[in-house]
Amino acid sequence: GRDTTAAASDEYALEIDKIQYSSNEGPCVAAIDDGEIKRIEAVSEEKRWPEFCRRAEKHGFRSGLSLPLKMNGTVGALNLYALTEGAYDERSQAIAEIFARQVTIALQNAETYLATRDLADGLNTALQSRDMIGQAKGILMERENISDEEAFEMLKRISQNSNIKLRDVAQKVIDEKARS
Repeated sequence: GRDTTAAASDEYALEIDKIQYSSNEGPCVAAIDDGEIKRIEAVSEEKRWPEFCRRAEKHGFRSGLSLPLKMNGTVGALNLYALTEGAYDERSQAIAEIFARQVTIALQNAETYLATRDLADGLNTALQSRDMIGQAKGILMERENISDEEAFEMLKRISQNSNIKLRDVAQKVIDEKARS
């Protein structure tokens, strides 16, 4: 819910980021807010973010470039900070834009991988739960001489009455059978 730095090249970059977050203004914050590239040619002449510029200039910041990282909206920004004025021209911005697109692709790939891994984990858990519930139903069917549906209803009722997950109730039935 609030801006944070995921990675930085050094402590200096972290410090400039912190100034933006604490003042709630600056090129990074603005790039995230509106999804547009922000360039500062000379912090001493910049008027858009007065508090950030005043504080950052005291830390030696002179010029910068913030490029939004867009995937389903803007999720962050790639920030480049310089100790000299005019460090970023049209050419360096074009190169930085290519790099920002590559960073965005890497983030999208990581997001896809994590979502796929979570889905696979969930499916594996569901399959294991299904197997446990099936075993428990079989045990109850044999022990209580009841139907498949009745065994499932019994597991469900125990789960609801004791506020224990169905798979945990099934595991208890299996464990009790193993001990007998």
